[in-house]
Amino acid sequence: MGEQIDFGAAGNDAYFYRFDEINRLLRHRNSDKVLRAARRTGSEMPWSHHQVRDAHNRAPAGHAAYRICFWNSLSEALRWNGGHEGWILQRISKSHPFFRQFDHGEDEHLPGRATIFWAVFPQDPLRPEWSPVGIPHHDIEALSLDNWWRPMEQIGIFSESMPGWDERELGPCKVEVRVSDSKSGPEPIVLIRQRSSRGPLLMSMDWRIGGAMTALAESWSLDPSNYRWIVAFEGIENVLAREIEFLACGTYFPGIRGRLARARKRPDGYECEVTGSQQLAEEDLRRTYREFGLEELLRRGTAWNYRKMRRQFAAQDGVEVDD
Repeated sequence: MGEQIDFGAAGNDAYFYRFDEINRLLRHRNSDKVLRAARRTGSEMPWSHHQVRDAHNRAPAGHAAYRICFWNSLSEALRWNGGHEGWILQRISKSHPFFRQFDHGEDEHLPGRATIFWAVFPQDPLRPEWSPVGIPHHDIEALSLDNWWRPMEQIGIFSESMPGWDERELGPCKVEVRVSDSKSGPEPIVLIRQRSSRGPLLMSMDWRIGGAMTALAESWSLDPSNYRWIVAFEGIENVLAREIEFLACGTYFPGIRGRLARARKRPDGYECEVTGSQQLAEEDLRRTYREFGLEELLRRGTAWNYRKMRRQFAAQDGVEVDD
């Protein structure tokens, strides 16, 4: 499950800490899942660094200087960055081999509080803006909003997949599908979720949604008319969801089997045609995701911040902070 945050911890410890924007980390998750140092000249304002500038000036042709910074302690990280919205706090063990490939020193802008790492590397032609070496995401823990350190892939918005969900490819669209366990509402729900960067936007393709509903009704042997069908897109900043309006026409096998099914009014299958859709109101979206145990996935973009924890650390030190 991870390790719960210790509000009594102070000063330096066994980890370096770092904040990154959610959208940047999601781009990493959708590519090679590695945190890398950025190419820098050392003269970028307002955070210029003389060590990086010196490295940049002596870099041979085809090489570049790369820089990455970390907070030295959890309390410093939260005190200085914890009020930002849409940023994720990570920690990496100070013994990670990544750090041994860089020079390091005190960050001149945050003396005693942060450490800067820099090095000169040959430029990778595929990603010249980023260092060829990095820290794999599986070596990084992120701080969840319930005060637990968890491997990054266990943080809801970064997880690759979740148990109990049927993963499907609808042409170029990759989705996860599940039927609600609870029937607390008037109708059970079929939720079709598409994460960002997993193909074109499904909710704008009615014909493909109708085909998916037809295929799911057949594979799960259900009457689609007895369910609410909701298609959601989990973007970087927020989650959008629409309830599908549709017609479901019964289909029958040829021959005697089909005639018997017609007589019993039990179709052998259904063909679904989408006739429209309605965007879910915020309250209905939250209720739906809560029913599927996914409410944490709604906390993204500006909804993700550590203000409460930041105030706790500040109160511990007798310091006032601005939110």
